[in-house]
Amino acid sequence: MSVLDNPVWTALAGPHAWLAERLGQAVRYPADVAPFFAIPERPGPDAWADLDTLAGPEAVVVVVGGTSTPPGWDAIEEVAGVQLVDAGVAAAPAPRRYG
Repeated sequence: MSVLDNPVWTALAGPHAWLAERLGQAVRYPADVAPFFAIPERPGPDAWADLDTLAGPEAVVVVVGGTSTPPGWDAIEEVAGVQLVDAGVAAAPAPRRYG
């Protein structure tokens, strides 16, 4: 699994953990920071139950990743995304320009 397969989970379990609101197997950014929630890559019923409780009643949950919704959940919209990755360019300082 790549960190980009479930980027919100990776961020909230790693470098943004200090910012995460967590309940069991569900995490989210604070609502005033970003709308994203996350659960593990292969969530079981407990993860979905944690997400339901963390989100609250009648909430719209934005989940990034390839997770499909379980019975009882409605996908309002699915948006395809593209992750741009470039492993073929060597990093180098920008040339200095004199004018």
